[in-house]
Amino acid sequence: LSAASEQQSGPSDLSLAYYRPTQEEAFSLLLIQCKERNQAPYGYTLLHFDPVNATITLIKIPPETESTIGTRTDTLNGQYDYAGSDNVKMGVGSVLLNEVDCYARIDQNGRINLIDALGGMEKTLSSAYQKEDISLPVGNNLLDGKTISRILEQLPNEIFSSEEEFLKEFLNQRLTPELADKGDYLFTVFLNNTDTDVTQFGYTEHKKAIRYFLNQKQRQIELRELTGTWSDDRMVFYPDAASIREINQIIA
Repeated sequence: LSAASEQQSGPSDLSLAYYRPTQEEAFSLLLIQCKERNQAPYGYTLLHFDPVNATITLIKIPPETESTIGTRTDTLNGQYDYAGSDNVKMGVGSVLLNEVDCYARIDQNGRINLIDALGGMEKTLSSAYQKEDISLPVGNNLLDGKTISRILEQLPNEIFSSEEEFLKEFLNQRLTPELADKGDYLFTVFLNNTDTDVTQFGYTEHKKAIRYFLNQKQRQIELRELTGTWSDDRMVFYPDAASIREINQIIA
């Protein structure tokens, strides 16, 4: 999807009648989460898109994860501070022993706009939720981007245990066949609300695979977490080799 991975585009026909995706159409997107556009990231989630198995895998990666780029070893946040989003993308690739295709840096306002563009999120509550300025009744609630953003600021809570859990539930709800005809509009919203190296050419190259995924009844959203150990002061996270191998098998 990024300029670095652009190749000759295939046919522009988006008909799915005789189409089957290939593994070459898979891609990984590093979501870099920050509160404000001028602030350092507070979290990283790797989204891996596998059209062959109709699966999106979300992988939580601690910002304190140790990574080495060339001769420089630092945490992922240290790599970001040193040379920005492209550098932390390479840092995640070095940790997982697999190149990450592209990144998207998203702040709070961008997240709100993206959630609203997809129609918000339905959430059924068995008990009322009241915390600070958020008040939600028992039963079905349609949450807009601003409400969800405020709830995520209060993690963990009775609604979501983590941002990855929210993202899994949100994508399960909103990635439907009806979305296939809104792809161009949503990609424009994505570009307008993120700092990213995803290109128009890259999106066009993967458009048919995305449409195929959206039309699969058995499509899946899965969660994975990079596991490991922490330094005594909990300033550095060292991923386990077994966890790296497991994730590498998913994204390779």
